[in-house]
Amino acid sequence: MQAGLIEEFGPWRLTGSDATVGADGGRVENPWLADEVTFDRHGHQPSGTPRINMWVWSPALTRSHPPLSAGRKYESICSLNGFLLIQHATAPMYYPVPRRATTREVCVVDAVYTNSGELVTYPHYLNVWQRIARRLRKTADRPGPPHGHPLIDGYPWSAAAITEALTAMEHGT
Repeated sequence: MQAGLIEEFGPWRLTGSDATVGADGGRVENPWLADEVTFDRHGHQPSGTPRINMWVWSPALTRSHPPLSAGRKYESICSLNGFLLIQHATAPMYYPVPRRATTREVCVVDAVYTNSGELVTYPHYLNVWQRIARRLRKTADRPGPPHGHPLIDGYPWSAAAITEALTAMEHGT
């Protein structure tokens, strides 16, 4: 994943939020920021709980990260600003497709509509995501380590299976 980050847009940063329960019983996101993209170092909360969602962003592409204040919208703001979502789970998750467990995802929102109806695009972040996806496809045709393969935890994917999966993702099926 890190090899897919385009050097000219660096230095790349890592951010995310650790969820806690607020006074009203709702979810509160407590944002954090790291100056390097190091999943081994930042992959766990201070409590030791694994962090599933981490966001990779570039100050060259986005002037600054969202404000680091507790609330309920930090991860949404990261997504809507085109940051790369890295889901680096250590156990199977059932997101985004129920009944199909996954432990790794790399996602990007490449465009959003503002409240005024203006379309804002993130071509550079999309370009980085496509570069990472190409690298993952090459890796996926070979057996990965027993735990932690970038696409499906140790199972080799054929080129046809990857093409089918990418087509389904592009068409939302």
